[in-house]
Amino acid sequence: MNEERPKDRLTDLLDDDTPETRPIGKKRRRSNGAANNDEADGGGWQKKLSLSFDKNKDVDKDDDKDVDKGDDDDDDDDKERGIFTSIFTKKKKEPKTLTEPPAYIQKLPNTFYRMDKKNRGHFIIINNKTFQKRIKNNEYQTPGLRTGTDRDRDMMKTMFKELGYSVDVHNDVTTAKMHDIFLKCSQKDHTDASAFGCCILSHGEEGGIIVTKDHEVQLNELSDYFTKSESLAGKPKMFFVQACRGKAYTEGLSSDVVDGPGADGDDGKDEVDGGNGIIVPCQADFLYAYSGVPGYLSWRNDQQGSWFIQSVVEVFRQHAHEMDVVRMLTRVNMKVSSKKSNTPLQQESHGKMQIGSIVSQLRKELYLDPPNGKMDLASPLKF
Repeated sequence: MNEERPKDRLTDLLDDDTPETRPIGKKRRRSNGAANNDEADGGGWQKKLSLSFDKNKDVDKDDDKDVDKGDDDDDDDDKERGIFTSIFTKKKKEPKTLTEPPAYIQKLPNTFYRMDKKNRGHFIIINNKTFQKRIKNNEYQTPGLRTGTDRDRDMMKTMFKELGYSVDVHNDVTTAKMHDIFLKCSQKDHTDASAFGCCILSHGEEGGIIVTKDHEVQLNELSDYFTKSESLAGKPKMFFVQACRGKAYTEGLSSDVVDGPGADGDDGKDEVDGGNGIIVPCQADFLYAYSGVPGYLSWRNDQQGSWFIQSVVEVFRQHAHEMDVVRMLTRVNMKVSSKKSNTPLQQESHGKMQIGSIVSQLRKELYLDPPNGKMDLASPLKF
């Protein structure tokens, strides 16, 4: 018996296009004998196949007789015609209820991460907007004010609450506090959680450096805390990072192939954002979604928020009920790559572009499975 595909997962395989076939020749009546032992009694498609042929039998020329002849007559009828009989039957599906677990949990447990906990998990948001003066390269430096970041924070907070996560927000965090937040979270009992996630909004530098309120921290120092969490072993751990990863601008490259929209026309000025009983590898099940690629800057609009977070929220709200996270992040890259910076008073940075980076150490496909079904595309911000 073929296994039923999870229709709410594989959108490109929603319907099996194999046509339902009818038996060739005269329809035969079913009897109560052994000929009916292949009758479908479960979900999905069932197939019966029989082949028999006997050249020594005379063909019954009376095609108008439609009498229940019993099992022997039925078998003779098939032999006289010497045909393949292929019958497809489809069981009527019961209406899906809100308490019914997703189809992939029932059918493909080794392919998808389970998202069946009422509390999906813990989600941390680090939002660094203002910074203290610090000494760097023997000079006093003060990273610039990150206007627009509060909108990123609020959009991510609202969306992940709707996705079933317990969200903690921390503003203007020092290096010591950052370590303390991630260490304590990694030491919690996540047995009743399906996943962990965080979003870091800050300035950044090349080499995975995240700028804190008073200094800086390496991203891998924070994520490494979760490699020791036994209650998160085998569960997905998501890191969304809106920060620069270098000082270079991303230029545009003309192409003869048009595969997406043109430049985005956001209002406002764009600014550079720089400055569970299983044994798995300890580095498995991590997903890192970066706003940019190593060595390059990331952009943030002073009114609308960063290009990356805007796109994450828009794409996730539209597709989280039907599409896995890596596929959604690819859509995010497409949206981000269609934008151009709007800094007319600074020609050096005007008209520049950006592309995100997805680093996946996931072992399975990750679906966020909104608890209440398809999300509103433009949900009001909740503070």
